[in-house]
Amino acid sequence: MSDQSNQVGSGQSGMNSEASGRRRFVRGVGIATPVILTVASRSALAANCLSPSANASIALDNSRPDRQRGAGCFGRGPEFWKNASNEKSGHHGHWKSCGAEDRYFSACFSAHDGFRGKKLKDVLASQGQDESAGLGAHLCAAWCNLNSGRVPASVLSLETMKKMWAGRNGSYQPVPGVFWNRVQIAEYIKTTYSG
Repeated sequence: MSDQSNQVGSGQSGMNSEASGRRRFVRGVGIATPVILTVASRSALAANCLSPSANASIALDNSRPDRQRGAGCFGRGPEFWKNASNEKSGHHGHWKSCGAEDRYFSACFSAHDGFRGKKLKDVLASQGQDESAGLGAHLCAAWCNLNSGRVPASVLSLETMKKMWAGRNGSYQPVPGVFWNRVQIAEYIKTTYSG
């Protein structure tokens, strides 16, 4: 029995030194952990987004099990796409590859009202002049993000964007009974941007 107790005792001291080594490691890492978690949290938030209906549902009921967590969203805002539309921009290849070159706003959004005869880059250039222009610029950016694969259609489809433009006066319904105006629509689209 004494042999077994010695073996158990020596096994426990080995386990104790191993456990104490882990504790020292955890204590040492504990100082850097908040910084690491902060960085990880920020990128995780930037990489995930919700569909408009899920976004509106959260405001109605935080415990809904049918909330759709979107795939990664890495959208860029109107300023990026405005700059990318310039032929001298280092990002002009993104503009061309998403199909935005010479594309008219009305052709993208089936819009017969607003921005008549204006291309996407014209609408992006007028982004800050009024609320309609601001929403138009965000929709142009959303269209480019969709067509460049930065935001999946499961999060923000072309059909949804068309409905947003048509309902910009306050009649767009992400879910029944919830109405968004142009400012709320633009705020939602901004959630799909990562930088």
